[in-house]
Amino acid sequence: MKKEESKHLEFYKNNDNDVVFWIDNVENKGEFLFTFDKKKIYNLFADYPYKLTANEKEIFDKENPYWRDFFADRSE
Repeated sequence: MKKEESKHLEFYKNNDNDVVFWIDNVENKGEFLFTFDKKKIYNLFADYPYKLTANEKEIFDKENPYWRDFFADRSE
């Protein structure tokens, strides 16, 4: 995993070729945050899939099948 720090946030990818960056926020434990561009940050439980564009959702689902399946009822 590659990590990059930006203030109190640490960005990392599960796989080097992933588009999605996961975010560790050292000030708020237990949040599941992610971003595509390190600018707009999504909260997995509050924002998925409602606030993602169709393209972002497609990318996220491909890279994160566990979460796609976990939230399957939200996509119906």
